[in-house]
Amino acid sequence: MSPNTDGIDLEACRHVRIRDCDIETGDDAIVLKNGDDDYIRESYDIEVSGCTLSSWANAFKIGTESRHDFRDIVFRDSIIQASVESNPGTRPMGGVTLVSDDGAHISNVLVENIRMSAVRAPFFIRLQRRLRGDRTTPGSIGGIVFRNVEVEDADLPASIMGIETHHIDDVTLENVRIVSTEGGSHDERDRIVPGREDEYPDAIYFGRFPAYGLYARYVDGVLRFKGEVAFTTAVDDGRPAIVYDHVRETDDSGLCSATTIYNRTQSL
Repeated sequence: MSPNTDGIDLEACRHVRIRDCDIETGDDAIVLKNGDDDYIRESYDIEVSGCTLSSWANAFKIGTESRHDFRDIVFRDSIIQASVESNPGTRPMGGVTLVSDDGAHISNVLVENIRMSAVRAPFFIRLQRRLRGDRTTPGSIGGIVFRNVEVEDADLPASIMGIETHHIDDVTLENVRIVSTEGGSHDERDRIVPGREDEYPDAIYFGRFPAYGLYARYVDGVLRFKGEVAFTTAVDDGRPAIVYDHVRETDDSGLCSATTIYNRTQSL
């Protein structure tokens, strides 16, 4: 347990297995990075499983230091929850946060068999252009799968956000259930989420979202919903469950039939 440091940092690592950790921290719990000026290389073949994580920041995270690529990453069989000892009730800002900030390509990431309770954003996928070091163009994010994820009591929606010049590729949600406890108004469904293309990325910095379940912007590949995917709210909320901005293609076959979708792509 630590009040203000990351739990475990993996810097430019390969062939790593982390199992059965119980971490409570005031910063990120388990985070993969590629930002050391003296040791920048691709990170791959990393699996984290069987963990219980509490964080004042993010529980599982890739980035923000992201000057080289990440691939073949698995986060599975774990529990994410509010802090118990250090500052009881403090929610993780992000359950699973995947950020390409500095030109990295993030691909083939599996998030599987995860239970979350009392989090802010269940997951936050963000491609943008901070571009520290010698990188001159944004990277990419694609081939992301969330499978068998249960979220109770989220007070921000999940979000998938690229930028106008660089879009996110394929993302799949399979057997995902998220219960929102935030509440919102019908008028908020038309709120424009700020771009913040080169500012520090965390879900809490974008203000109110127009959806209570999932907000997706600038997605070029297919956004798939498989199995049974449900976004519900435990409080009154006039916003739709899902809002799309500039999302090219979706496969909604796995969505709960009661899910409300507001596609703003054509109107923006």
